[in-house]
Amino acid sequence: MTFTAITGILNTVSALLLGLFVIYKSPHNPRNRSYLFFNLSVGLYSLGYYFWGIARSSSEALLAFQILTSGIIIINSGFLLFIFSLLDELTKKKYVLYVCHAINAIFVFLNVKLFLYKEVVRKNIWGYWPVPEFLFYVYFVLWIAQFGYGFYCLYQGMRKESGRKSLQLKYVFYATLVGYFGGATNWLPWFNISFPPHLNILVSVYVAILAYAIVRHRLMDIDVIIKKTLVFTCLSFFIFACFAIPFFLVTNILQVSLAGEQRIWIFVFAGMLIAAVFRPLDRALVQITDKYLFQKKVNYRILLSEAVRYLSQLDSLKRQTRRIVAFVSKKARITNASVYVFTAPNSSLLLKASRPHIRDNRLSKIDQFHPIIQKFYEEQSPISIENLTEKLKDEQDQRKRGPVEEIIRFMKFLKAEAAIPCFSGPPRPRAWKKQSHLRGILFLGHQKSDVSYTEEDLDAFFTLGQESSIAFENARLYDEALDRTIELQEINIDMNKAQSQLMHALNTTERSKQDAEQAREEALKAKRKTEEMEVELIRREKLLFVEKLVKGLAHEIYNPMTSFFMEIDRLASVFREIRKYFRETMPHVSEERQDAMETQFELYQHSIQLLKRTSEHMFRVVDTLNQMQKPDDETIKPFDFKSYWATAVPLIEAQSHGDLLEEVPIYFDIQKNLPPVIANVPQLTQVFLNLYRNALHAVSDIENKHIKIHANVDPNDSGYLRIVFEDNGAGIAPEILPKIFDYLFTTKGKKGQGIGLNMCKTLIDRFGGTLTCESELGKGAKFIIRLPVVKQEMTEGPSNQREI
Repeated sequence: MTFTAITGILNTVSALLLGLFVIYKSPHNPRNRSYLFFNLSVGLYSLGYYFWGIARSSSEALLAFQILTSGIIIINSGFLLFIFSLLDELTKKKYVLYVCHAINAIFVFLNVKLFLYKEVVRKNIWGYWPVPEFLFYVYFVLWIAQFGYGFYCLYQGMRKESGRKSLQLKYVFYATLVGYFGGATNWLPWFNISFPPHLNILVSVYVAILAYAIVRHRLMDIDVIIKKTLVFTCLSFFIFACFAIPFFLVTNILQVSLAGEQRIWIFVFAGMLIAAVFRPLDRALVQITDKYLFQKKVNYRILLSEAVRYLSQLDSLKRQTRRIVAFVSKKARITNASVYVFTAPNSSLLLKASRPHIRDNRLSKIDQFHPIIQKFYEEQSPISIENLTEKLKDEQDQRKRGPVEEIIRFMKFLKAEAAIPCFSGPPRPRAWKKQSHLRGILFLGHQKSDVSYTEEDLDAFFTLGQESSIAFENARLYDEALDRTIELQEINIDMNKAQSQLMHALNTTERSKQDAEQAREEALKAKRKTEEMEVELIRREKLLFVEKLVKGLAHEIYNPMTSFFMEIDRLASVFREIRKYFRETMPHVSEERQDAMETQFELYQHSIQLLKRTSEHMFRVVDTLNQMQKPDDETIKPFDFKSYWATAVPLIEAQSHGDLLEEVPIYFDIQKNLPPVIANVPQLTQVFLNLYRNALHAVSDIENKHIKIHANVDPNDSGYLRIVFEDNGAGIAPEILPKIFDYLFTTKGKKGQGIGLNMCKTLIDRFGGTLTCESELGKGAKFIIRLPVVKQEMTEGPSNQREI
């Protein structure tokens, strides 16, 4: 078997297998059908090429050329059909296709009837070749025009598209160019140009490139999951073929001068060489396919965990933004990224960091009225250029199309495929009217995995944007403190200079006493200003720590609660549909079953309402954390404690449900006709919940466990209401008791944070009350809250309705 015959059968099998695979994946897709037609024509040509390679007479070669030339003519029809289908231009180019199909059908008929050539003759050592007639030259010109027009359309589409689609078109362009080049070298002997027909193997290279594009880049929207063993088997077969073909050629050349036994030894040597090289090549293929075909997906849970540690470092805004860009590029495998940050209120966003570096001054800032900023404030969610493009196709209103087009144009200038807003606080449910502040925007380029951004990707990067927002704010405060430090140093220099002037004035004559006094006054002013700056610097450092702590806690609670709110609304919607359906079918159900179902519906509805109240309370708790840093709290006001207690008990029990696996008896001793008290209701609920949970944990290892809650007017001072949380736990050691309200002090080891009791005492002190603890080892503990009672004059008259 000759080399030409081997390449013909390889090209036929590879083209047909890939075409059948594509049509199997989506039989009704026009692109897949057109590609099957294209590969069938390539297979017909390659089959004729195989028959020509094994032809031993002119009649056999003439029949082979009738088959392969028919394939060559049909290839152009299949190529144009596939290209127009891939570019979504079938309707637009249908008349061009009709003309080309008609021309090619005519020339297939002329080829079969031998009007393109009459005979074949042996022109060189590689076999028989046709003697072309006049009509062949006419078709050859049309053949060049058809495939040239197809490549021109493909090139234009490749320039017009962007992202993954552009990359897919590039693979199709270069793959078909390689295939056409390999097949076109066979035209040369028709024109009596002696050239070996060995480049026909490039047709199989064309098939391999497109197969890689399907696997790696989802060409024709085919998602392929290939077991590694199958890939390795195919690649190993390809390597085996590359070794086997040269040995076939060697044996064919030497068989005239070698005896049969010598040829057997040549095959034995070839087998030994293949066996020696096969295993190292197989291991190399494992590494190559793991690297290029089976890249691992980014684990966003690990990515976000690393981001928290990575961004927790306190640094300048310039270094922090560079750190974020480097982290995204390396860890999330993004080709390019850039960060824009608000450096001052009511100003433009400035480009602070990018990779690679952006030198275009037009991209150095984003105006505060840019459509992308307005869109972020409206939707408070990430955007991708793919989603914007789809939205633009469906939008008919020109006024709405304009801003979207401007956003797309700006993102293309940045070579960005996604934009992530960095808000100062997590987005809240629509019921909450407070507005988050946009601190910056993170633009992300193409992913190195060559896949588009999914909803999961955008959600993960959105969370990263929130973390980045906290880092931006901390960096801003750090820069401000650094500027203050520099200013303080400059003041110190001025003070030293003034002191030097004072010493110089003291050493001068009597005439310089007035100058010395003036220098002394300037030195004193500089000293006072220095002291003020030192106090201000200390205050700002404390403020930076508190703000970082509060925002971190608020973020950790808001993140899961967003999904929790959505699931509650979804449960309520499902419940309404089920109840509606049941009422429509009630006539077919007995009254007893109806009553039972209505009871269950009421319980279900009550549970949903309790969940909503609980989640709303959690949002208010986070607001409480934000308010703790405010010196003047205007949310403390009088309220009816008795009414409040009736609603607070089930809420506290619901939120602490699941802390222990067994039920704990609770005994209430609430005095009747309790007077109104002064406090903040959500904050007080958080204090009660914290103390109740501490009591649950204290009795977790006790057999006859119980908890008692007392509420009565303080017998020692009627101006206070006394609430006591009492448990029969292990108690608190005397040496530990004075420290339990200290910040970050805990007795729970790694399970405790040392924040809860400190926060409770801080809030009660703010209400004007007290929080104390009485305990003995082995006798449990009592946490005693004293809240100020509303005075009589505060409950009379319209003026008493104001908040305190």
